[in-house]
Amino acid sequence: MIKQSIKLHQDIVIRPRGQSTGRHSGLNHQAAKIKIWSALECFANTGDSLDDYQRTATKWPTYWPLPIEDGQGRSLAWNEAAQCLFNFYRDTLRRFWARDAATLRYSEYTEVLFGVARDVYSPFDDIGYSAEVGPLAELTVAARHLRMSFPEVRGPNPRPIASFWLDWKTGTASLDSLTDFQEAVWCFFREFWRARVCRQCMRFFIADKSAQSYCTTECSTQAHQASARLWWREKGASRRTQRKEGKR
Repeated sequence: MIKQSIKLHQDIVIRPRGQSTGRHSGLNHQAAKIKIWSALECFANTGDSLDDYQRTATKWPTYWPLPIEDGQGRSLAWNEAAQCLFNFYRDTLRRFWARDAATLRYSEYTEVLFGVARDVYSPFDDIGYSAEVGPLAELTVAARHLRMSFPEVRGPNPRPIASFWLDWKTGTASLDSLTDFQEAVWCFFREFWRARVCRQCMRFFIADKSAQSYCTTECSTQAHQASARLWWREKGASRRTQRKEGKR
């Protein structure tokens, strides 16, 4: 987590709470933002395999989304048994990225993703906890899976892991966050227009311009070539016939 506030927008600031754990210290505004978006992009595109999970862990070790501990107080961040928990946050991020209407409408997903949900640890603290729908129901599945390897799994204090803070004098809103992941989600929210899904390869990517629809030049070229071939199949034959008839 950053040691000093990074101004991400004219009216938005991230105010880190607690001890810094991230790698944004000393980076200027633009460099920090590029790093944050790169981490989110990698997070969203991580596959289901253990190898993919471990590669993301190696590249972005401070971006574990939900602090969780075993019975001895040791962190379970990026533990193999915690992949199910990572998958929940990855899939939730993907839903927002793809602008899934139900996810955008259901406020609990937003609260969990931002880390401001006060009952986010209920499935981990209470072995008998049960939720019927929504993110807490999905977290319950992850908690039960974790308990197979760590029966005394629990969430650390303080809670929640992030909170909003309003400065009425300056008219600014801030996010007090304990994790780099919540810091990144705040940036994601503030520049949500940049979150795109490539029309060609379906990869989650960060757009540089509002009109950008493809993640790379290669995908853009392939899409335009496919469109040209389709047009030629549908319109080309009739045009060739018309030209031949005109020559006769």
